[in-house]
Amino acid sequence: MLQHELSRGWGWVVPAVGPITGYVLVRKDEDLLDITRLGVDENSRGQGLGKRLLLHVLADGRDVVLTVKKDNLTAIHLYRSHGFEIVGHLIAAGAWVMRVRGVVT
Repeated sequence: MLQHELSRGWGWVVPAVGPITGYVLVRKDEDLLDITRLGVDENSRGQGLGKRLLLHVLADGRDVVLTVKKDNLTAIHLYRSHGFEIVGHLIAAGAWVMRVRGVVT
């Protein structure tokens, strides 16, 4: 699955060598980045890895969109704290579509 996702975009892992404790997969669609997956190993949560991965994507300066399960309150808090707003609702998936406007520096 990871190979398929990476063939359609790019990603980063933490750490780059050794067991993966966190990862983010991103697709580019025109001038928009779509975070298709962002995850942190359960034993590595609370160390800021998700935030580091998210900031790595946001540093690109483009608008970013993602979906997040409605009950994933930790992730929703992370995304909102970085300017993401709910812009859509995927009823069948029980998920929000969130977006943040990019700032090119």
